Amino acid sequence: GKWDWQSVKHMMLPAILGIVIGALSFGSLSVNTTKALLGGISVAFSIYQLIPALRDLKTWLPEWLRPWLWCGLSGFTSTLAHAGGPPITIYLWPKKIDRMQFMAITVVFFTVVNAVKLIPFAILGQLSLSNLATSLVLMPFAPVGVWLGVRIARHIQPTLFYRLLYLGMFLTGLKLIWDALK
Repeated sequence: GKWDWQSVKHMMLPAILGIVIGALSFGSLSVNTTKALLGGISVAFSIYQLIPALRDLKTWLPEWLRPWLWCGLSGFTSTLAHAGGPPITIYLWPKKIDRMQFMAITVVFFTVVNAVKLIPFAILGQLSLSNLATSLVLMPFAPVGVWLGVRIARHIQPTLFYRLLYLGMFLTGLKLIWDALK
């Protein structure tokens, strides 16, 4: 279906609140705890999507609460563990938007989230010349990655696109759990 870009703006306030909560809890909640929690959610959601019988279950959250939970959780986990993708996927999936809009929304969302995170990272002393230099070196690769992703998404069947998305989310969840347990 078509996606109203006004809705993307409504995703940002919960994400910014999540960033603030993440910044305030910085140091009191371990990165490993955040990774384990997010990994568990990602694995559970992937299994939920990949097993048809489970997909028939009713969504358990009211519509008005979904952006506050998933976009807020994305801002929070992005701040603490740079892993905000799974909650946004969980939020966007029921919207049944096409894959190109899905990619565009996530690019816009994370561009804003990552820019806003610079404020608490600076306040918390997490920015250094070294990591900023690394970012500058890697920055030219971001548009190449987006361009490549768009090219691939245009040529892949929608069903396969979402199956790969769920598989990627499942593997990301396992990796997060593995990292948390090391």
